[in-house]
Amino acid sequence: MASQMNMADDISSTSSFSHHEDEVVVMVTPYSTGCCVARDIVNLGYKVICLWNKEIIAKAGLRACRQAGGSEFHQVEDFLKNETYPVIVKPGDSAGSDGVKLCHTFEEAKKHFLYLSQEHELVNGGACEEVLCQEFLKGREFVVDQVSFDGIHKTMMVWVYDKRNANGASFVYFGDIPFESDTPEAKALIPYARNVLDALGVKYGPSHGEFIMTADGPCLVEMNCRCHGGDGIWEKMVSAMTGGYNQ
Repeated sequence: MASQMNMADDISSTSSFSHHEDEVVVMVTPYSTGCCVARDIVNLGYKVICLWNKEIIAKAGLRACRQAGGSEFHQVEDFLKNETYPVIVKPGDSAGSDGVKLCHTFEEAKKHFLYLSQEHELVNGGACEEVLCQEFLKGREFVVDQVSFDGIHKTMMVWVYDKRNANGASFVYFGDIPFESDTPEAKALIPYARNVLDALGVKYGPSHGEFIMTADGPCLVEMNCRCHGGDGIWEKMVSAMTGGYNQ
């Protein structure tokens, strides 16, 4: 069970979940084996975390984006017919900006959904089993990296993404810029990120949260229970920047 995990566990599955209303969804990777949750959850190999965790944080009274997801188009059709455009259509489980597309019409969104579900190979390998359609959040995208122990969350770094249009794609990474923690944006982002972790029941381990700073405050893009960078490639750089500490 997830609550019995420790940092020495050899976890190779991509995720664990329970989707009962009062339970949680949490990503588990080889770099988040210490992430325990409020309820014991069974490892069933389910790959979509965003679809459920935003429903949970909305129930906790936190800002969450509108969305729908599924493996078949009929599961998102009503959402795409009624949502304000543009919308985001992306894989439910991937990395970076893999497969993320800003769609300006229903037809474009449907075409990309079918491409992802039928043809796209994920950047980390494998087929795209679930597709997520979301409200387009306007604003700069930030990262809050934290480490938790017994429900106490310590913020390691705040970053702002430099993403631009390039090569026919809308969200290409040009940089990841450290952001001062005493700025108004960071002072809003950090408590929001900690509230998200509390709502999801995450009590232990590293977390890498991504957020859009909208006109009415921060809104979750995704919460990943792993270190920034996934495989630890940021460790030495962050230690040099902070004077010795990292996730």
